[in-house]
Order: sequence, then C-alpha cells, then structure tokens
Amino acid sequence: MDSVRIGVVGVGGMGGVHVKTLVEKVEGGSVTAVCDVSSETAEKIAAETGAKVFTDYAAFLASGEFEAVLVATPHKYHPDQVIAAFEAGKHVLCEKPVAIEVREADRMNAAYEKVADRLTYAAMFQYRTRGVYRRMHELLAGGEMGAIRRVVWVCTEWYRTQAYYDSGTWRGTWAGEGGGVLLNQMPHNLDVLTWLAGSPAKVMAKVHIGKDHAIEVEDEINAILTYPNGATGILVSTTGDSPGTDWMEITCDRGTLRVSDKQLTGVKLAQPLSEATGGIEDMWGKPKSEPLEAGACDGDGGHAEVLQNWVDVIRGRADALIAPGVEGIKGLELGNAILYSGLKGGREVDLPLDRDGFHALLTDLIDKAAP
Repeated sequence: MDSVRIGVVGVGGMGGVHVKTLVEKVEGGSVTAVCDVSSETAEKIAAETGAKVFTDYAAFLASGEFEAVLVATPHKYHPDQVIAAFEAGKHVLCEKPVAIEVREADRMNAAYEKVADRLTYAAMFQYRTRGVYRRMHELLAGGEMGAIRRVVWVCTEWYRTQAYYDSGTWRGTWAGEGGGVLLNQMPHNLDVLTWLAGSPAKVMAKVHIGKDHAIEVEDEINAILTYPNGATGILVSTTGDSPGTDWMEITCDRGTLRVSDKQLTGVKLAQPLSEATGGIEDMWGKPKSEPLEAGACDGDGGHAEVLQNWVDVIRGRADALIAPGVEGIKGLELGNAILYSGLKGGREVDLPLDRDGFHALLTDLIDKAAP
C-alpha cells in the first residue's frame, strides 16, 4: 500500500491534535474523513484538511473513505467503536486507555483475534518512545540486569486544579470517566510499568476518593505489587501534589536502574546478588559495583512516532508496532486491580482480576453517584 487513508473519530480534543500531527509530521498517510457528534467541530477540522465530515459513526465506517481508523473519543466509547471498526475491515489505532474495564478490553482483543491476519491494531502509548524507557526495556528484556527484585515508581507530576475537574460535567465522575488518576492520568505509567516489569500476580492498595478535590473518583493511590517471581513493587500517584516528582527505581539481581528528571542512571554489579549474599565471606562485604553505562537514550517522538509506526506497519514498511493495541489490557488490568483493592478496604487481590467483581463494583459506584 503506497498511502493509507485515515478516518479520525472524536476530533474535539486529542483527535484534533492527532489530525494536525498526521498532516504535518506523518508520511504515507492522509486524513480523508473525520467524525464527531459536533458537526461544527468536525467541519472546522475538515476545513483545514479537506476531509469529509460525518456525525454518525456507522455512516462514517460504511463510507469507504478510509482504510484505517484513529479512535479518539471518550474512553467509555472505545470498545464498541474499535470492535465495529474491525468488523468493517478497518485498521485501528485507539487512544489510551483502550477501555474503562478490563473485561471490555478482553472483548476488544477477542474481536481483533478474528481479524489479526489482515488488520493492524495499535494503541497510543507514546511513553514507549521515550529514550530512557526504551533503553530500560532493552536492558531488562535482554537479561543484562538479571531478574527484577523490586520496582518503585513515584509519579506525582499529574497535578490538577478543581477548575480542571469543573471544566466538564463528565470529569471526575464514575459515569463520565469510570475512574480518576488511574484511568485519566496514569494509563501511560501503567503501560510502561507492565511493559518493563510485566504484570504482578497480586495487588494491595490504598485509594483516596476526592482527597484534594471535590470529585467522585480517586485522586491519590498507593499500591503494593507482588510479582510471580516474588519481586515486589510500590506505586504512588496523585493529582494533588505540586510540583510533584517522577522517580523510578528498578532493582535487579545484577544491578539497579533509576530514572529521575528524565535521566537514566544506575549501577552494575560484578557479582549477582543471588550469589553474593551467601558467597561473600566478609561479614561487612558488598559485591563490587560500577556506574551503569546507559548508552544512547535518545528519542521522544511522542504521538508522531507512534502514528508513523502505525502507518508504516499498515503499508508494510515496518515489521512491528511500538504499542500493540492488544497490550493495552495489561496496564488497564493493573489500574482496575488497584482501584478494586483500594475500594475493597485494601485487601489483596489476584491477577487475572475478577472481571465480574470489578464490574459489579463500578456499576454500584455509578448507581450511587447518580442524582
């Protein structure tokens, strides 16, 4: 395929940003149709691109104006719209999070499995293009650091004012968003964490509802994670701290990786901890270490790189997606598990998460919050 014709649904927010990026920065793709419930919004975007305008999603999919769909509507609409796009034979890139509930992501992945031999499904997880996380992934996946022992991530740079939540009646509500910091601000962190360290086996969390804001949903979380190999993790986030911080440390058998101020540092051990702890005869001894040679950590292509990669895979110019859509379930499940644990009194919950239990909890929260 020489060029990919792209339709964008939901152009009032990030969808409009993605249209601009596609036009200005992506080669081999063109925006040929836009769809939005607001005809005024859609027409404004279309006037800048020459795209055809739609306000009905079914008509948009049936139009024949494009081969690929970028879904940028509010996340509660993602599952049905993504599945309908697959059924219409369209490639898909879905904004984050892919869904509100993990059971909906199950449904999306099952629908994609039926068409995976001919269609491409990507997710907008542009943090994977950041050089520090790319390099960490290379070091961890390649086995150079050994088995992970502990993960700590304090990501509190998500400060939001009350005015932010008051800017839309859907913001900060169970019915409108399905969650707070976990579902709106943290999907990128949750994706990177599961991309680097895998999914935990158990989660125990403290979740604060409306701690710093007059909202229905969570605005602070503190979670303890337990991984299948016995490694542990601590995850902290909030929309109530300013200026906040973004600091991660991953301790492994052969050294430690740290990210702070978007810089990767760390140490490499001359002897794995699994050998040193029982093998060093000096009671005050330590394994020798040296500063980590992080190597190149360039890259922060953001939205443009994810979009270009999606287009290139569709065109047959690239072999693999940066962020496969089917992997969107991993961070979503972790976020759901943290919320489920926190709202169940901090009890430890297992992954895979109880889909029916979480759905019942969320349904109850929506019903109780209804006027």
